[in-house]
Amino acid sequence: DMGVIVARLGAIEEMAGMDMLCSDKTGTLTQNKLKLYEPIIVSNVTSKELVFYAALAAKRMEEGQDAIDFCITRDCESDAEFAKKLDEYEELEFIPFDPTSKKTVATVKNITSQKVFKTCKGMCNIVLDMCDPDDATRIKVVGAVQELADRGYRALGVAKTNDSGKWEL
Repeated sequence: DMGVIVARLGAIEEMAGMDMLCSDKTGTLTQNKLKLYEPIIVSNVTSKELVFYAALAAKRMEEGQDAIDFCITRDCESDAEFAKKLDEYEELEFIPFDPTSKKTVATVKNITSQKVFKTCKGMCNIVLDMCDPDDATRIKVVGAVQELADRGYRALGVAKTNDSGKWEL
């Protein structure tokens, strides 16, 4: 007998794809605030580059940004070098997050070099499977994600395509 007012009609469809709904009392959901912690790097990029690639895979216009995209783009834009670098990329295609795929994917082009590649952020296991890493990397990522989950943190995987179009962490 409880009534519900749905602000976003698509939310009903998203709820239908869920097996379990978890909420927290930290303000992440109610205050729409998140914080990025030092990333766990498994490839040859710096932590700032990792956040930059995640920002390229985020919805960058402020209107309609979810809390995760806002947090990532804000962190990237807080560094003047990377804020300027974001402007050097044109978004050709953006596939937003949905509860089925559990990832976002953007196709971007560097305005100067004309180089086109894809970048992705999403559930670590989904992103990991896209990249088909070696066993040692897979064990490292799965272990790190579990350790973070045990402490109550949510992990996000980030990947981009290389020059041959293969996904890499």
